[in-house]
Amino acid sequence: KSDFKSFFGKTVYQFYLGRKMEVARELITQRAGTISEIGFQLGYSNISQFSLQFKKHFGSSPRQYRS
Repeated sequence: KSDFKSFFGKTVYQFYLGRKMEVARELITQRAGTISEIGFQLGYSNISQFSLQFKKHFGSSPRQYRS
């Protein structure tokens, strides 16, 4: 784990979450389903948590980002 953080500058979880949010952004941009469907595809059972994490990462909600 420490080698990973030394190499990438973030923890395994931060790296994983960042990649997950990048996939979410791609799917939202491509309009590959509803926001809920995209959240479920990415493993979120609670769409509020997905929206919160997305907003924390990108500064806007998934719905705002899509507009």
